Amino acid sequence: MICGPPMSIRGIEIHYGDRPIPCIVSIIVEQEYNGYKATTVFGEDRRGAVYGKKFSLDPYEFLTQVEGYYGVFQRRYVDPVPVLSAITFHTNLKRVHGPYGREEK
Repeated sequence: MICGPPMSIRGIEIHYGDRPIPCIVSIIVEQEYNGYKATTVFGEDRRGAVYGKKFSLDPYEFLTQVEGYYGVFQRRYVDPVPVLSAITFHTNLKRVHGPYGREEK
């Protein structure tokens, strides 16, 4: 995922669920750069159907590391699909946001 300069990220909202499998459904990134605000959605924007968590970054805080866990969704008669099941964000202020979702693998 790339969405502008890393210092422009001001907040992240994660939506995840357990059905039919544990997975991150969407990640919504709020950005602000030179006074302009933008929102980028990765995945399906299904806020009402899943669990949601949101966190904001302080003015001089930015992401330094993103960790995740993935699993494999096996449906009948279809090839396995890899899915992101949990995600954690680390920042330069030694803060940790997460994990969000379920750590499967």
